[in-house]
Amino acid sequence: MLDPPATGRGVIGGQRLSGLNEALALFVHVITTLREFQLLHNT
Repeated sequence: MLDPPATGRGVIGGQRLSGLNEALALFVHVITTLREFQLLHNT
């Protein structure tokens, strides 16, 4: 039987990791969009 604190900590950790991955994906998307815009603007 699992103790609730460990389970709760695992759930919170998983949500934090999910949010971090989401933020990282958004950051990469913004960087690639800006890079494409710069390349488009320079030509």
